[in-house]
Amino acid sequence: MVTMNTRPTKFLTEEVAVALQNLQLCRKLCELLQEYDATGNRPAATLRFFGAGSTPEIQSTNSGFVATPVIFTAIIDIRKFTGFFGYSGSLMKKTKSQDDFDITDLGLPYPSLDDFFTACFDPSFSQQEFEEALRYLLTYANKMIAHFTTVAAASDVYIRFRKIDIVCMGITNAMYRLVYDALGLKHPNLRFDERDA
Repeated sequence: MVTMNTRPTKFLTEEVAVALQNLQLCRKLCELLQEYDATGNRPAATLRFFGAGSTPEIQSTNSGFVATPVIFTAIIDIRKFTGFFGYSGSLMKKTKSQDDFDITDLGLPYPSLDDFFTACFDPSFSQQEFEEALRYLLTYANKMIAHFTTVAAASDVYIRFRKIDIVCMGITNAMYRLVYDALGLKHPNLRFDERDA
């Protein structure tokens, strides 16, 4: 077992906690956007800053200026977490590069693909639905975010809010079960203060 006092501690308490928090925010955004989609509308958004400096309020007639970076960051984080568990974008075992930091650096083994999918499980989706959604998002991260491509329009991701939602949930479950629980560590607090306007 690795001593949890240097890079692993910083990794879990800072890098992973921030990434999991973004996955949680992305889930909340996707749930909200699905709700608006059901009505045939797109929401407007307002971004308000608080703090010791200036406190501007930025308004837009759509939510894309907030939702797009959150969703794209979550998709990139999903790709990073998949690699962390030892899998490439095609869900094949990957070769660890010298500068990679992954689950083995925490003294834990790579899970088999079946064990990974089991750890991602949630009663709100099937394993097949999760796997299809994960493959779609990994392809999206590999191709659509980083390239101008004819494969799909950049806006194509927005009709797949459920895919993003369940993969964010599944990856969070896998981190909890395969890492935090395996190391006997408390799960990070991912709660948000939500207030309706």
